[in-house]
Amino acid sequence: MVVREKYDDKRRVLLDCECTNQDGKTVLKGEAEVIAPSEKIHRSRSNAPSVTLGGLPFALLS
Repeated sequence: MVVREKYDDKRRVLLDCECTNQDGKTVLKGEAEVIAPSEKIHRSRSNAPSVTLGGLPFALLS
């Protein structure tokens, strides 16, 4: 994600978004306009859920 524009008066940010796959090919491209919070937000890191594919834990597949 890259910040393309920032509108301080409206607390809005325009983002360019692009996702690539393991081969470096673009699989998703677009833009998002989001409302920025008026105050800084701090969140503690949470643990990601475990993932299984075909009954095997994802860590064993990579």
